[in-house]
Amino acid sequence: MKQRLSDKTFAAITALLLAACSASILFAQVMSPEELKILAEYEAEISSANPSAAKKFLEDLNLVDKVKILEPDRAAALVSKAQAVIDLETLLDKKWNKSHDHELSLALSIRIDFDKPLGSVGIGPEPETLLDWTDKYKKYGDAKNTLIKRGIRQFEVVFGTDTVDGKVEWEKLTIRERNTMLAEKADMALNTLIDKPSPTDKNFQDKVKNYELFKYLDSAGRARLEKYLKQMKTVESSKKSLSTPQIQQLDGLAIEQQMYVLGNIFDNSRIKGGAVIELRIDALRQSRPGETISYQNNQLLSGLLQTALAREIKGTKAGDRALKFYQSRGKLNVAIESCRGCYAKYEPSSNRIIFDSELIQQYMRVKEITAEDLVKNKNQLGLLAKYLSPMFVHEANHQMQHEWAAKRNVYKPYTQEDEIEANSMEALYTIEKLKNDAKFSALFTNMKKFSTYADKRLKLAKRFEKNPSLFPDAARQMYYYGIPSFESASSEILKAINEELKRRKSLSKEEQDRMESSGLGSADAMKMTIRELTGSANELKTSALMKIRDDLLHKELYAEHYRNSTDWSVDALNSISASRPSKSRVPVL
Repeated sequence: MKQRLSDKTFAAITALLLAACSASILFAQVMSPEELKILAEYEAEISSANPSAAKKFLEDLNLVDKVKILEPDRAAALVSKAQAVIDLETLLDKKWNKSHDHELSLALSIRIDFDKPLGSVGIGPEPETLLDWTDKYKKYGDAKNTLIKRGIRQFEVVFGTDTVDGKVEWEKLTIRERNTMLAEKADMALNTLIDKPSPTDKNFQDKVKNYELFKYLDSAGRARLEKYLKQMKTVESSKKSLSTPQIQQLDGLAIEQQMYVLGNIFDNSRIKGGAVIELRIDALRQSRPGETISYQNNQLLSGLLQTALAREIKGTKAGDRALKFYQSRGKLNVAIESCRGCYAKYEPSSNRIIFDSELIQQYMRVKEITAEDLVKNKNQLGLLAKYLSPMFVHEANHQMQHEWAAKRNVYKPYTQEDEIEANSMEALYTIEKLKNDAKFSALFTNMKKFSTYADKRLKLAKRFEKNPSLFPDAARQMYYYGIPSFESASSEILKAINEELKRRKSLSKEEQDRMESSGLGSADAMKMTIRELTGSANELKTSALMKIRDDLLHKELYAEHYRNSTDWSVDALNSISASRPSKSRVPVL
């Protein structure tokens, strides 16, 4: 019987073999004088943010691979800068609607700021440096240049004047700081309107909708504005069915109070058309004490929903893909909590898929059911599972992404590509369910009238079905502009790691040994977000930093994963389309 090598012995032999291989590679791959000259030229051009040079360098694979092996510090610095420049060019070269300066501004704000790679090539943190770059390297038309100025929140564009008062201080702010200041002012103005007695007539609605300051609201503020506008519209349409005394009950009340009063008036009333109006009111008002989910019911419902969701997605291409994951490797754990601005999320730290409690409570109000009904009635629970199932498929894909990285022992930042994959799977699932499940189709067709969540699920499916090849760009520009691309994220991490490794080289041997023994290892680093990693690089062991740097310098593994996912979803869509009627079952929007 052969004696098996111990893990320690095996590791030692492997290390010796790798060292021998590395030595032979280094001996064989010494850069020639010509290659050194070309590399120096690349460095000079990329340091001035030349996009053509950056692209040419990254496409020079033989040279890049040599530098990665022989001078990893130098390679990481160059790759970080080159990727950041190309990512910026790609972002600005896209076709942007002239009304999307908010989306462009947020996309620029996560790229042009303090300690970002673009700052190393002369773009940022001052926003106006971007205009110097576009003047030098890009030949955009007047419309694009104006949009970029609006995107960086240029003083003259925001305030409509070039007066010097405040301009100097404004130009010291980053795009992020400018957006924060403008959003705070817009938020204060919106709060004032919502909290005080509110008119609801059409003229007032139009004034609120077109109020210039509100275009600077952040995502949470925009959601509140959208709800406020819907509430005013609902109040006005409700008045047509009310008597004068009933209308007078609304006088002098803030909008939430008006919704509460209307809820009481239309609750089980016999007013003509009152049933539909009541549903609209119920969707937009706050939950009453008896309409919330108690702790006990929350625990019961979470467990029941977990089983119901798995049953609901079975038999669909995207659903079976997720179930295969849970049956082999993943652990399914569903919870109901406040999601704070999202419909659902996968939480890596607890390995849970969390559904927003307010989303479920809104559904309960519209359907006029209670948590007890959901717990006791399988049919009601099944309908709720149908309603939540698209987001379940979405978040299951995020859980699968984390498991993919863990299985390969690589660091995976959260990027736009992750959302493109998850949204494609969600849309694919929704399309198939609309085709084959009449109850699912009827549920969403009905709920889209009262729920932004339902409306967005259908619109997402429609967009993916119409043209899956254009879907990634649409997702980047319309939905996930505030999340970095993989290129942007990896550039930022490479920069932070390289700077920390450079700093450590200046430390004494004793200090380096101390950091290596007391610092956080790879296991902790792998769990960190981009912000956590770049902000605490000095707390990680050198070995952990070098491991992550090596992962991100060899990005083909990530690119292959995203390519395979895209190919799978498109093939699955083609398969569904081939077996369906010529007319789409996705409801008209």
